Order: sequence, then C-alpha cells, then structure tokens
Amino acid sequence: MHCFNGKLNLVEKGIHRGWFFSIPASVKFNEQFQEMIKIIPIEQLFCETDAPFLHPDKKFPNEPANVIESYNKIAEIKGIPIADVEKKIEENYRKLFLVKTTQQSLDKYL
Repeated sequence: MHCFNGKLNLVEKGIHRGWFFSIPASVKFNEQFQEMIKIIPIEQLFCETDAPFLHPDKKFPNEPANVIESYNKIAEIKGIPIADVEKKIEENYRKLFLVKTTQQSLDKYL
C-alpha cells in the first residue's frame, strides 16, 4: 500500500494478506505511520518519499534523498541497526519486483 495511513485494523488485515506497506519520510513526525511500523513486520515494509510531498520537516518540496528519514525511523522503532533495515528493504524489493530475475541477469544491469 502506497503511503497508506488509514485505520490500524485495516493495516492488520493487509498484513495477514501479505501486503507490503510503504513508509514516507513524513514518518519523522507522523504518529500514525510510527504506529504502523510497530505492527508491520519488516518483511512487509518499503520506504518512500512521495516527493515532492510529505517532507520530513513539513517543508516543500520533498526530495528522494529524504528517504533516509524513513529508514532511520524504522530502525529506531524496531530497535535494529539501520544497516539491517536497508538490507531487509532491499530484500523486500527483490522479493516483490524481481521474483523471476536471477542474480546473474540482474548483475548485468547494475
């Protein structure tokens, strides 16, 4: 779910259905997103900026570089190193978007 910050009972239903949820940089101040991080397994999280909107400091415009704020807040709330968050988000990306891509074929594009 892209930038979803609806009711937590809907988040829980999505979790049980295997949905992924993206957390924007505005999580820095948005308590709803912070609550979502507490209940969503890291295996179902992505990070985003939703640029140019949802700046982590309530400014405009937002930019892709601010995605680090999402990573930082997930690490803080989950109590894990940011390097682990980065690794897990990358694994989630590969799991969702590169399911049929072998590492060898991926390497030629990197």
